[in-house]
Amino acid sequence: MSSSLTREESEVVRALRDTGMSLPEATLAVIMFSRGHERSETELINILDLYSGLENAHEVQHAISSLKAKSWVITVRSYDQDITKAAPDLQEKMAQQTQNPLLVERLAKSRSNLTVDPPASIRLLGPMTSKDVYGTFLDLLRHARTEICLPMLATPAYPVTAAILQERARRNVHVRLLLASPDVAAKVRGGAIVEKARKAITEWKDVAQSHPQIEVRICHHVDDMCYLATSWTLDRHLLRYDIYDPKHQRSLAGYMIEFESRSGLDLNIVNWFQSRFDEAWNRSQPLHTPGRVWWTLTKNWQWWAFAATALLAVLLGTTAWGGIVGSVSATFLCNAVVGSWSSIRAFIHDISK
Repeated sequence: MSSSLTREESEVVRALRDTGMSLPEATLAVIMFSRGHERSETELINILDLYSGLENAHEVQHAISSLKAKSWVITVRSYDQDITKAAPDLQEKMAQQTQNPLLVERLAKSRSNLTVDPPASIRLLGPMTSKDVYGTFLDLLRHARTEICLPMLATPAYPVTAAILQERARRNVHVRLLLASPDVAAKVRGGAIVEKARKAITEWKDVAQSHPQIEVRICHHVDDMCYLATSWTLDRHLLRYDIYDPKHQRSLAGYMIEFESRSGLDLNIVNWFQSRFDEAWNRSQPLHTPGRVWWTLTKNWQWWAFAATALLAVLLGTTAWGGIVGSVSATFLCNAVVGSWSSIRAFIHDISK
């Protein structure tokens, strides 16, 4: 909700001022009606200072008292607090004051009262098993303009979905497919899914062939898949988020909610998910050879640094420089072990079976 007044709000403020009301009183009346603030008086004054004309706390306090005397705002008891809110008939009072019911009616139609219905930027789509959730997913893919980001645990390359993504790629849409490694899939869903994860990687790799705009990467971090899998973004402004318990439920047991940044808004949850996806993408393994080689080198750089410095320390022998380089080498070794401990532990567990 912006702190700038809309055109409709500004028009009603001017109309109220023309009747002799002060700027703080007129602005407060309009804001209480159009924005639906309901808070204790102290909190309300703190919130209202973001609006132009309501920056002075003493003037706002006086305006609240004045509007209370007119019964334009009222105080009610709620959750053991005295809450200040707009009077139920504030619209009628403003219409009578301005003698312009149509002007106030336009404000009523445009007001941003989130307590009535969810805004258009948030849609509750329903359970993941619903045909509408899947059908609208395909429709949205067909209308992608710049980018599609799809994190998937072990979803096969269904022919319809694959064909749509290839068609979008031919139209220069960047398609980023993030798939779980078999090890990660097993940690999330159990060993029975390992073969399915391998097959999904092979299928999506085939889909991406001859389509430079389709990239596939393999995720080696469990948390990334738990938070991201089966949710996705379109053109960096629309997010579909699947809500479920990834440790105890399959994604199909979830409930899909859609968030869309529109009308100049940039929703925080869309940005959060996109940032999280980008981070996961950057640390995941590319499938093409140059990218895979570079990923391996950067992922294990501390091991390479340890090997190089250890060799140099051996060559320098017992000299002072040899001792210094040896200390540096030991530091690299400690950091490498710490960074790779989860993999080392998993390896030890596997060979001890």
